[in-house]
Amino acid sequence: MTYNDWKKFTSYFFKNYKSSEALKEFGKFILTIISIIIIGVVMGLLLNYSWWLAIPIVLFILLAFYVSMVWIEWKFVK
Repeated sequence: MTYNDWKKFTSYFFKNYKSSEALKEFGKFILTIISIIIIGVVMGLLLNYSWWLAIPIVLFILLAFYVSMVWIEWKFVK
């Protein structure tokens, strides 16, 4: 998220903070941050345990990236 995106998001949120849509977006943002932190901690623990786990981790990240790109393409059709 760029600085301009953050400014737009905060201005939208503070104008519409009582609406359910703004609260849903804020909740999704918080859940995304928490999930990224959890994934980082799990990856760090697995890599600390064994460097051979790096290959499945990288493959999982690539698969997750591919699935997310397909989902975004499906969800936000032009």
